[in-house]
Amino acid sequence: MTKKDKKTKKEKVTEKNLDYKDAWMRATADYQNLQKEMDSKRSEWVNYANEGLLEDLIPVIENFYQGLKYIPKEHQNADWMIGFQQIQKQIESFMESKGIKRIKTVGEKFDPELHEAVNRKESEEESDAILEEVMGGYQLNGKVLQVAKVVVAE
Repeated sequence: MTKKDKKTKKEKVTEKNLDYKDAWMRATADYQNLQKEMDSKRSEWVNYANEGLLEDLIPVIENFYQGLKYIPKEHQNADWMIGFQQIQKQIESFMESKGIKRIKTVGEKFDPELHEAVNRKESEEESDAILEEVMGGYQLNGKVLQVAKVVVAE
């Protein structure tokens, strides 16, 4: 063997050090990527942690809104309605703080991902326009929890 073929001890050590440094840098990058992924997952978990509870609460909220629809017009300005209006404000504030939004219905175009057509009616409105909301729909941070049940124009 010639001198060129033989690596000196110093060259071997330097080469080994470079290998260790390269492996360390890859491991550090992998760890940082893992941390970013875990932070993303943790944020997602927080956003949807109470999803089950909220799904159970939505029918109660929806029943409240349905009940408000049937209050006779002559009682709309009664003193006792102030209490119901205050409850409605509290519900809306709660929903907003938890990332829950009611799905828009009347006047919107029918979207099968957000709406369920329970009936169709002849109308002068554009075809597939939503004429009436039968039951409200809800989203949690953009994810549909309950589709809105609607009447759609033919």
